[in-house]
Amino acid sequence: MEIRTTGPGTPGTTRRWRGIVAVAVAAALALTGLTAAPVVAASGGTTDSSFRPGEPWLDDQGQPIQGHGGQVVTATDGDGKTIYYWYGEDRTNGYSDTRGVHVYESRDLYDWKDDGLALRTMTSRSDFDDPYFAALYGGYDQAHRDAVYRDLGVTAPSSTRPGAILERPKVIHNVETGQWVMWVHADGPTDSSDAQYAKAQAGVAVSDSPTGPFRYIDSYRLDRVPADDPTNHQPDSPGMARDMNLFVDDDGTAYIVYASEENLTLYISKLDADYTNLSTDPTKAVEGVDFRRPQPWIGGQREAPAITKVGGTYYLVTSGATGWAPNAAAYATATDILGTWTAHGNPATGTGADTTCNSQSTSLLNLGDGRVVYLGDRWNNAEDLRTAPSVWLPVTFGEGGSMSFSCDTGAWTLADLHPYTPWTVTTTVPGQITLGDTGALPRRVSVREGGTTRTRGQETHRVSWATTALETAGEQTVTGTLDDGRTFTRSVTVLPKRLSYFVDAGGQGTADHTADLAFLQRRGDRLLNSVADQRFGADPRTGDHWGYFGTTGGVSGTSGGTITSTVRWQADATDLEYALGGLGKGRYRVDVGFWDPWTNSAPGRAAAVRVNGATVASEQPIDGTYRTLTSTAEIGKDGIVDLRISPATKYGIQVSWIMVSKA
Repeated sequence: MEIRTTGPGTPGTTRRWRGIVAVAVAAALALTGLTAAPVVAASGGTTDSSFRPGEPWLDDQGQPIQGHGGQVVTATDGDGKTIYYWYGEDRTNGYSDTRGVHVYESRDLYDWKDDGLALRTMTSRSDFDDPYFAALYGGYDQAHRDAVYRDLGVTAPSSTRPGAILERPKVIHNVETGQWVMWVHADGPTDSSDAQYAKAQAGVAVSDSPTGPFRYIDSYRLDRVPADDPTNHQPDSPGMARDMNLFVDDDGTAYIVYASEENLTLYISKLDADYTNLSTDPTKAVEGVDFRRPQPWIGGQREAPAITKVGGTYYLVTSGATGWAPNAAAYATATDILGTWTAHGNPATGTGADTTCNSQSTSLLNLGDGRVVYLGDRWNNAEDLRTAPSVWLPVTFGEGGSMSFSCDTGAWTLADLHPYTPWTVTTTVPGQITLGDTGALPRRVSVREGGTTRTRGQETHRVSWATTALETAGEQTVTGTLDDGRTFTRSVTVLPKRLSYFVDAGGQGTADHTADLAFLQRRGDRLLNSVADQRFGADPRTGDHWGYFGTTGGVSGTSGGTITSTVRWQADATDLEYALGGLGKGRYRVDVGFWDPWTNSAPGRAAAVRVNGATVASEQPIDGTYRTLTSTAEIGKDGIVDLRISPATKYGIQVSWIMVSKA
């Protein structure tokens, strides 16, 4: 999102609270002649009744809502009625010289009343003499004032030294102290660097009122792993904190989620009882006790975290780090926030899913009853941040709690959101299916809902399948639709008939590869390769000659992956060649699987592919999508399929698997 080497953050859910006193800091208000904003419905009444993702959204003053990179907090007023507060970056002036954090209030989430700036930035040190700032910071000593101006002084002091950066504001309410606590990504130059994102700290401010004014305290570096930990990607700059979010759990414990280690690794850190600092000195914090780095994204270069909890499961949505340009989101789940996290891929579906509906995650708004809204920013490539629109989409929870939201959503209302009840299809779906064999999928399935088997008809549901996935070899996802409209998915390996070669180029002994080989044995296929992969030579069992040529590469992935997520790669812009011999004369089908585990660092990776000298693809994409390239070849008396994969761009190439079958 920003012009930088890292990106923005996101919000989380907050506790509901009662009996708030909607007053600002009395001295600040008195000295400026302001009055406390009353906790009332937006003036003018309801003017809208639907959400229109990505379209202009105006406040009660007719101005674009400045909720960028922000969050919506759900609360209750003194009468026990629901009220919402929307905090965000004020980009009225564009990227630089932000005015601070804007706040709005609403009774229905559709119409928003402008409550002004909850946290104000500063343009010069003389601002400390202004009655507004004097009321907030009059008791600060010089060192503390210097810290405040370091983070809130947004005016560039020179053409070579930028001003402070204030991004991704998130707010939570502390029931015990009665305070509202705001955390922001506080960045900018340091004493040793004029770089715009050198500071990489987390700033905190507090207020007695949800609408402010918030009094800024300071900013800090946060948790880190030891410098000698091999998974620490920034040992020389510990505790970095950029894109961030906040989350308060059911027991009142608060957490901050943030991108660290130069945006290569996400952290989740426990806050203290006041929510204004970490629970433990970061030099003494223990991973798994005081903080956690979600395992799927250690070194994964993710940012813009958005977190919530539904049905006892924590959900964490993130984006890739591609500046202002949108990319594919990914999400992970856990049942212990500081425990093990499991990755689940992109929650976005439909047209534009590969760019998360042309947006970047900023928050997950949890309405408290299993209804969740995805909040994203459409940054307009930073060309017009003032009017950059928000993208609000209804979240759907499918089988087993799988999360999704559709980019094809038009105008929608809260009535389109439905509370989530856990359900699971208990009928086994085959993990391996012969190419085109739609009959291998069950026509009826049993469903367990709320912990018991749901009875309907013969205690089953009819199911229809989208079977086009079975027309392509390799790892595929098939979607089933129950007779009540709910959908679920299963991962299968699609295997052509009469396979002669099944090369797992990553060669990590993954569980799915073992199951694939067992399926082929039951089916009666006679493979000419008895091992997953090898350098060219005689097969140890069949004696047929096959294997790869090339000495500049290696393999990537682990046994915990799949045949597609484990790859053989070739470096230095050199070709990767496989010769597969021992075949009889005739026509053969050649399927090749591609995937890129390093898509963030090599956007646009592609390969030229030739089979027996004939070009079958001049620019085969190799990216974050599982892809299969299919071709055919006539095999002569030499009995060889020669597969050559060459770089089509400046990046090196890799391959996941190869299948050769009689056509």
